[in-house]
Amino acid sequence: MDLKSIAKEINSGNHGWKADENSKFTGMTEEDAKKIMGTLVDPDFVMKLPVKTHPGFSTPASFDARQQWPNCKSIGTIRDQANCGSCWAFGTTEAFNDRECIKN
Repeated sequence: MDLKSIAKEINSGNHGWKADENSKFTGMTEEDAKKIMGTLVDPDFVMKLPVKTHPGFSTPASFDARQQWPNCKSIGTIRDQANCGSCWAFGTTEAFNDRECIKN
């Protein structure tokens, strides 16, 4: 199934968002796209964490941090890291910025 067919299938449902092609990837090979899409994880180094339950607590049906903290404009902002290899620096800085905003 090609990307346009996948987007059409997704968009035929009522999911609250619209699938579309990102122009950044237009003309890019799958191999090139994989280089900027994250980390390949070696299954030998993956630990399964135990599932914890908390009696009396139920998970909400939906949660959107952008709605919970609308004054925190950093929440929901995704910066383009391209393939610079500094995702660890972006990730820690973004997490700090969001938590600092929520705290204040």
